[in-house]
Formats: sequence, structure tokens, C-alpha cells
Amino acid sequence: MRWVDVSTKAKLYTSFLIPLVVIMVGGTWLFFSSQSALDSARTVSEKRLTINAWSHQMRLDVVQIQQWLTDISATRGLDGLNDGFDEAEKNYKSYLAHVEKYRAHYKQTDNKAGLEQMALLSGRVGTYYVMGKKMAQAYIDEGPAGGNKMMAEFDKAAEAMSEAMEPFIVEQKRLIHSDVASIESHIISTLTVSIVLFVFVIIAIVAASLVLDRSVVTPLKHALKFVKKLTKGDLSATHKYDANDEVGQLLSALGNLSEQLSEVIGAIQISADEMSETSFQIADDSLGLSQRTEEQASSLEETAASMEQMTSTVKHNAESAEHAEALAQDNQERAVRGGMLAKETTHAMEALSKSSRRVVDIISTIDGIAFQTNLLSLNAAVEAARAGEQGRGFAVVASEVRELALRSSEAAKEIKKLIEDSVGFTDNSVDLVNQSAEMLEQILSGAKSVSDFVSEVAAASREQAAGIEQVNNAVTQMDLMTQRNAEVVERTAMGCKVLQDRSNKLTELIDYFSVAGADAAVRNTGARTNAAGNTPLSLVSGQKV
Repeated sequence: MRWVDVSTKAKLYTSFLIPLVVIMVGGTWLFFSSQSALDSARTVSEKRLTINAWSHQMRLDVVQIQQWLTDISATRGLDGLNDGFDEAEKNYKSYLAHVEKYRAHYKQTDNKAGLEQMALLSGRVGTYYVMGKKMAQAYIDEGPAGGNKMMAEFDKAAEAMSEAMEPFIVEQKRLIHSDVASIESHIISTLTVSIVLFVFVIIAIVAASLVLDRSVVTPLKHALKFVKKLTKGDLSATHKYDANDEVGQLLSALGNLSEQLSEVIGAIQISADEMSETSFQIADDSLGLSQRTEEQASSLEETAASMEQMTSTVKHNAESAEHAEALAQDNQERAVRGGMLAKETTHAMEALSKSSRRVVDIISTIDGIAFQTNLLSLNAAVEAARAGEQGRGFAVVASEVRELALRSSEAAKEIKKLIEDSVGFTDNSVDLVNQSAEMLEQILSGAKSVSDFVSEVAAASREQAAGIEQVNNAVTQMDLMTQRNAEVVERTAMGCKVLQDRSNKLTELIDYFSVAGADAAVRNTGARTNAAGNTPLSLVSGQKV
């Protein structure tokens, strides 16, 4: 994979991470190295110098032993100057104590040579101390003569002590110098590595800067230059940057943007030309539409006036039909009441006829009774005749009864005849009343039909009036809409004028861009449409609806 194809994010991370990793690694190493040097310095300060101080104290103890014993040898312990033995013993014990410290240290560090050296020093100091005490005691007891004899032996012991101490002191100094040299070497190596790391970090930063400049900044400069050309309207600019990182993708996207803008602006130029021509055509059509709208509005006004007259007439007809409907309903109600009266009369006549027939029946019964009475009177007369003189009175009564029976029979016949005549008249009256009722029912049916017809006519008149009212309202609305349409047409004409001006302005703005391979004829379309569209637009804008 090529470096130029690596993403800008990865480049930035790499450019910053490499120096950062170097700094972190170097800093970590420096930290631990400094910590090690600090530990070494602490070791030298806390242990080595302390141990070295032990050797100096041991050396001082040897000198002090010699000094105190020499002093008491010179003074011979007179005038209270006999404390040298005690002081010398203190220094001797101090020496032995430090020897024990060294032994413990050497045992801890498993230093056999040091332990042997401590054994040697322990023996030598014992001899040295004993010879010194003998010498001092000889000076005290025997004076210079006895003390001087012991001086030679003490000097030998002191020389042996010095020969044993000197390598020990030299070794302690050597250890101090070795530790200090180790610390110095460690510090020098740390400084060397720090300098190398610093130089490497500087080189890495410079290299990262160069890489970023070449792989990021330089392509961004190309992109900036390309964008500046785009801002100046130069859409024919191209780029040559063979990379697949973000900057390369940005340049590719800008190139695609330039190509798409070229296509879009070319299409806009063509659309502006077509829009200008279309606006001119719309303006011309709007002029004709405005004139036709005026004519339509005038016709609608006349139609509205006619519809108003027709509406008034239909309303009057509807009112007349409603009045006729009311009269027909009133006649129908009267006919209904007449029919009801005829039916009641028929029922009364029928009841009267039934009563007359019943009277006839009763009179027939009375006639039968008279006939029977007559028969009885005849029988009574016959019986009276048979009785002779005894039945004469009864015969007279029977005769009277027969006369009454005859007269009753004749009267009953006459009444029957009169009642039969009355029944006949009643039957004729019933027939006439029934015929009248049937005629009234026919009249009622006809009146109902007339009333229904008049109601239908009235309803139709009302519906017709309502329909004509709706038509009148619709015509009025059409008149209003026509007037509004005329206003809209006028505004449309004015909008076409504005649209034409905007299309010309758009063409001028598009001319700012330099499109590769653009048709020169497209750029000059605005002037043609402008010249073609001024006259009709001015006419339309001045027209009133």
C-alpha cells in the first residue's frame, strides 16, 4: 500500500505517534536510569560514606590510642595526667566496635576477603594496644630507660598496624571512587542517551513535518487553489493528484463538484432560456386569456340578471302553487267532513228503516191478534146462539168485540200500509244517501288527487325556485371567480414580467462561470427572450379587469 493512499488520519497519527513513542520510551528509560542513579547516589550517601566513615574512625582510633599512650608515657601519669589509659581503652573499644560493624557488613555481603581483613586488623590492633600499654607502663614504672626499650617494639607494632590499615583505607577509598565513577558513568550514559533521543525526536519531528507538508499541506494547497478557481467562476479547472487519502478524496470530490456544477449550470442556462421563452409565451397567452375573461365576465353579468328575473318569476309561481295547495287542502277537508255527515245520515236512515220494519212486524202481530180476536168473537157468538136466552148478553159482548177486532184489523192494515210506504220511502232515501256518499267519496278522491297534484306542483315549484336560486348563486360566484381570475391573469402577467427579468438576471449570473465546452449560443439566450417579451408584458401590466 502506497503512503499517499494512507488516510490523512493515519498519517497524522503516525507523524505524531512516532515522536511521542520515542519521547515516551526515552522518558521511561531516563526515568528508570535517573532512578537507578539516584539509588546509587543514595547507596553511596547512606551506606558507602557511612562505611567509609567507619574506616576513618578506626584510623582515628589508632591514632588516638597512640596519642593517649604517648602522652601518658611523656607525663608518666603525674599531676593527675593518668587518664590516658582510659581514653586509649575507649578508642580501642571503638575500633573493635567498628571492626564488628565491618564484619556484620561483610557477612551480609558474603565478602570473605573483608572478613579475613577484619580478623587481621582485629589481631593487629590488639597487639598494638597491648604494646602501647606496656610502653606507657614502662615509662611510668622505669622511666625513660625502661620506656625507651619498649618504644622500639611499640613502633614495630604501630608499623604493622599501619601496614594492615593502609590497604584497608585504600580499599575503602577505592570503593568510594568506584561508586562515584559508576554514578558518573551512569549519568554520562544517561546524558548521552538523552542527547541521542533529543536529536532523534528533532529528526522525527522534522521528518513528520516534511511528510505532513508533502502528504497533507501540499495537497491542501492544491485544493485551496482549486477552490479559489471555483470561487472565481472557473469551472474548467482540473486537478492531478493521484492519492486515495482524505485530501485526495477531497480533490476528487471537488473535481466531481466542478464537473457536476458545469453540467448543472449548463442545464440552468438552457432552462433559463426556455423559461424566458416560456414566460413570453405565458404573457402572450395571459393577454388573450384576460380579454376572454372580460367577455366571459360581461356574459355572466347578463346571465346573472336574467337568472334573477327568472328566480323572481319562479318564486311567484311557487307562492301561487302554495296558495292553491292550501285551498285544495281546505276543500279536501270539507269534502271529508261532508262524506262523514253522509255516512252518519246513511246510518241514521238505516236505523230508521230497521225501526219501521220492526213496527210493521208489531202491527202484523196486532193484526194477527185482531184476527184471532175476531175468530174468538165468532166462536163466542156461536156459543151464545147455542145458549139461547142465557147467552144473549154474551152474544152482544161478542158482537162488540168482533167489531172492535174488525176495526183494529182495518186500522192495523192502514198503519201497516203507511209504515210500509214509509219503509219504502226510507229505503229510497237510504239508497239516495248511499249514492250521495259514494259521490262524495269520488269527489273526495278527486279532491285528494287535485290536492296531491297541487302539492307536487308546489313542491316542484319550490325545488325549481331553490335550484334556480342555486344556479343564480353559482352564476354570481362564477362572476366573482371570473373577476378574480381576471385579477390573477393580470398578476400572472406581471409575474411573467418579473420572471423574465429574473431569468435575464440568472443568465447574467451564470455567465460569471466559465464552463468547459459550454455552448456560446446558450449564453446569449437572455437577450433574445428579453427583446421578445417586453411589448406584451407591458400591455398586460397596463390592462384593467
